Amino acid sequence: MNQTVQIALPQSRQPLRVWEKVEIVIGDGNECGRYLARIEDFTEEGLIVSNPEFIEGGTRLRSSAEVRVFITRRDAVYRFYSRIKKVTIRGEQLVLLSKPRYLKRVQRRQFVRIDLLRDVTFAIIKQRREDTCRYVQPRWHDARTSNLSGGGMFVRSLQEIPKDSLLLLKSRLFLEIGLPVTVAGICRRCHLDGKVYGCGIEFIRSEYLSRFFSASESKKLPESVQFFDLTAQNKLVRFVFDHQIEMRKKGLL
Repeated sequence: MNQTVQIALPQSRQPLRVWEKVEIVIGDGNECGRYLARIEDFTEEGLIVSNPEFIEGGTRLRSSAEVRVFITRRDAVYRFYSRIKKVTIRGEQLVLLSKPRYLKRVQRRQFVRIDLLRDVTFAIIKQRREDTCRYVQPRWHDARTSNLSGGGMFVRSLQEIPKDSLLLLKSRLFLEIGLPVTVAGICRRCHLDGKVYGCGIEFIRSEYLSRFFSASESKKLPESVQFFDLTAQNKLVRFVFDHQIEMRKKGLL
């Protein structure tokens, strides 16, 4: 392999870099297969990525097949088409993706929102950094989502959720998507609208828990919170994206 650490992308100011993650999609519709991989290197032929990790779907990767590759940037999610080739380098099974020739922006921001009304329950476990987390028998409250994105949700509740408070969230929707039953979140904004509070909640991925909880606090969180990682979040992003497509097909967007 060569030692190139980045490669320019057409229609993008940000290059692709070694160790960056990409999502590979093969097939169409409900049976399409989705995989995650990490860029290992660049060659004259294209991108060398790690052996793709299966996320979901009914279509398996195969050599010479055309795939869609998604890249998440801060400003948007981009897509390019590529052809896949399985290779063995130094005894390691890897994948070669042909060079991207055209990059298309498929979402204008990292996490697009969709209007979605679903039941959710939440428990406030910490209102301020100096507070002690309430792990034992936290008080759960009912709420209703107004919209959902890969990064969080906007909910309406009779119970106020103070700004910057830390929460546990549960919903049947999480199970339907294949997410952990309980995820952690932080309230970024909350306002009173009539008799109901409208609150914007950001999900906290497992690798960022240390920003909000001490090591001892993190160990006491529900185990499922530790499984809301990038793979789980990508499932949520894909759910939102697919929901948008279905809404457009029905003429509702």
